[in-house]
Amino acid sequence: MALYDRSASMKPEKSHSIAEFIANGASMSGQKNAYMDFSFIEKIDGFPYIVKNIVDNYLYDLKERSVEVGLSNDEKDRYSFNPKRLSYKLYKTTMWYWLILKLNDMADVHEFDLFQKKKLYLLRPSTLSESMAAIYRAEQFSMKKYNDAHKDVSKPTKVESYR
Repeated sequence: MALYDRSASMKPEKSHSIAEFIANGASMSGQKNAYMDFSFIEKIDGFPYIVKNIVDNYLYDLKERSVEVGLSNDEKDRYSFNPKRLSYKLYKTTMWYWLILKLNDMADVHEFDLFQKKKLYLLRPSTLSESMAAIYRAEQFSMKKYNDAHKDVSKPTKVESYR
């Protein structure tokens, strides 16, 4: 097993392989952020705050459409703590790593330890594409309406304490 500093893999200039370089480059490019595209967002003083991600409402259905995948020890070593790399390998983009985490009841890449995880659930690329397009079509108007109404919220005023 090769040991290396995983924090170095966050920067393309310190990548350890061509595949890792490609994955890091895709994650750092100007691509759309899928998580933000499926979120209700409030902007306060120009900073976006995610109020809710709409995919949470469909997570049960997405889990029903997912398949259990077995990984070899080499694959576990390659993808542990690196769901962006797995996302790139499966979907040709790193932007779906957060969905891989959600499908497996994880909230952070530090939980993505594939040696500890007994089962890994993933969506086939065609299923992912169809499902996310359907969710976006169903929710795009409500997200746009909410996001437009909350795009320039001024800083909240301080509430005086009760005396």
